[in-house]
Amino acid sequence: MASQYLYSQETIVLSTVEKPPYVGEHLANKGFAIQVISEAFAEVNYDVKFEFMPYQRAMIAAKKGSVDGLAPTFVDPANTSFAYSNEFPGNIVGFLKKKTTDLTGYSDENLTEKERLDQLKSYHIGLVKGAGIHPALETDEYKTFYVKHDLQNIDKLAMDRLHLVAIDKYSAADALVNFRPHLIGDLTFMRPALAFHDFSIGFSKNKSDYEKHLKAFNKGLKLLEESGRLEAIQLAHGLYDVRHDQHLNTKKIVIATVDNYEMSVMQKLSKNFLEKNPGIEIEWRVLDENTLRQRLLSDIAITDGQFDIMTIGAYEAQIWARSGWIKPLENLPESYNVADVIPNVMQALSFEEKPYALPFYAESSMTYYRKDLFAANNLKMPAAPTYDQIASFAKKVHDPKNDVYGICLRAEPNWGGNIALLTTMANSYGGRWFDEAWQPTLDTSAWKMALKKYKDLLTQYGPPQFETNGFNENLKLFADGHCGMWIDATVAAGFLFNKDLSTVSDKVAVTAAPIGTTAKGSHWLWTWALAIPSSSQKSELAQKFITWATSEEYINLVAESEGWVSVPPGTRRSTYAQAEYVKAAPFSPLVLQSIEAADPIDSTELPKPYTGIQLVDIPEFAAIGYQAGIYMLEAVKGTISVDEALEKSQRFASQQMLKSGFYKKKMYMKRGIVR
Repeated sequence: MASQYLYSQETIVLSTVEKPPYVGEHLANKGFAIQVISEAFAEVNYDVKFEFMPYQRAMIAAKKGSVDGLAPTFVDPANTSFAYSNEFPGNIVGFLKKKTTDLTGYSDENLTEKERLDQLKSYHIGLVKGAGIHPALETDEYKTFYVKHDLQNIDKLAMDRLHLVAIDKYSAADALVNFRPHLIGDLTFMRPALAFHDFSIGFSKNKSDYEKHLKAFNKGLKLLEESGRLEAIQLAHGLYDVRHDQHLNTKKIVIATVDNYEMSVMQKLSKNFLEKNPGIEIEWRVLDENTLRQRLLSDIAITDGQFDIMTIGAYEAQIWARSGWIKPLENLPESYNVADVIPNVMQALSFEEKPYALPFYAESSMTYYRKDLFAANNLKMPAAPTYDQIASFAKKVHDPKNDVYGICLRAEPNWGGNIALLTTMANSYGGRWFDEAWQPTLDTSAWKMALKKYKDLLTQYGPPQFETNGFNENLKLFADGHCGMWIDATVAAGFLFNKDLSTVSDKVAVTAAPIGTTAKGSHWLWTWALAIPSSSQKSELAQKFITWATSEEYINLVAESEGWVSVPPGTRRSTYAQAEYVKAAPFSPLVLQSIEAADPIDSTELPKPYTGIQLVDIPEFAAIGYQAGIYMLEAVKGTISVDEALEKSQRFASQQMLKSGFYKKKMYMKRGIVR
């Protein structure tokens, strides 16, 4: 809640530059830096508008006073055009190298900074012009080479034209995940970091009230710091302070997980695990779904090694196991009863007949609807609805004057966001991601029908500001009574049917996920599972926790604490044999049927070379799905046409596959993808 500090309501305008993960139009809250600035100003009753521009335009606009300032930026005493605010956490600068480049001496904690840098004088170092990484690197003592963009340096590093790239840690990680996925696992960010460059706002001295704005921001920032909100924002974006080594405590396990209800129960009940295992500590890193995926893969991308347990899914498990990024879970105790785990769920988490992750819960997708609204409109939901029927129903139950919207759907752009649903829609219209020669097929009629139907549903019958809605946002909307229908994960049923959590628990009903022209691939298969990254030094402790959290014992513990309706679904046959569960969860037969019927191998009408229903089991898919998700959201918002979105997605996918060397047979063989 905003502070009552006495400033009148004002709006200021700041120019900014796209710089993931700190700034980005399609990031959660437009990125860490933007969220900090917005909330700090909100504390003192200011509204902020950000204008995204290329760097030079943003700088000139701020200097001239066309906007109130530039943000975020770095304090530069030589630049007298700006008055700089107090600083807040920013870049973590250091060196990116190939794993094969031996620089073990650099990490010697007994070295001074100068001694450490002296080791690099014979190496070719890539810098971005104007980035101001470190004063020493600007001297003639080092062999430095300048480019305009970080990606150019990363490409030169991959081609052995550089030995090192001086770069911000998280910018490097996100660049690899979003644009160079074929390099993930080949590079490492050297420890310790070279420098910490904190952010500031540069207020234009050409604006008469710049001092007032500066003072207001500083006051708001101080309030964020004092309340602990600044650190909370940093953690929510997965940006952790590495100035202190978290691995010094050999009994602490760091767990990265998703901010779903089921995981909050796991965190709450972990006290039972700790009581039985004295001396162990747990540090929780809880992130929204898209941020979690980004931060986990980026951790692997630069070999950062922050985590001991990662919450991953069916997409990551086999790819990461194949690449050696996660460890096999061997010698499971007999009491774990592996045979009790639903077969296609365990298969999705195994590689070469070894489990590399254990399922916390599993899900398919289905349709939730308000049976009271259907009854009031004389509607009957069929057992297998079509998307045309769904559109007809949405029109009739849409009642925005009373804050009830015909349908809620994932729209947040990401391969696990809008793309997950859109892919099942495209499958059901006869589409696929790639043909048998691995050529993208996003410019086909099936994808056009799917995207057009998706756009019509959201723009005509969806809630306002749907573009930021993911699983949790739609779950809240439905539970609070604002959605007539919702097509999403079966795991939500335990929340929506729980009278303590949902205002519509006695009004919700479920049926199968809709189809276009075929049922093939119309409902997904997913599992949130727990795995151990290869970088963890605490495998034994981590595996002990994982076996506990995914056991039958844990399910019974949840039933006792939260009620049978809330137990993790979709993992064990024994859960569905429990009379108490079947009674408490009337949706359970459809959930089990949907999970068991989901076939990641045979999920499209036309033959495909990949495994997956709502995803493609190649490392490139995270980058392709992320970019396609942005284009398709732009089509829904009307920024570009449906045809343009699909053409751009097709082009990006083709370029990424080509860049990755995917069409060379030797690359197929290297990755073990040829079947």
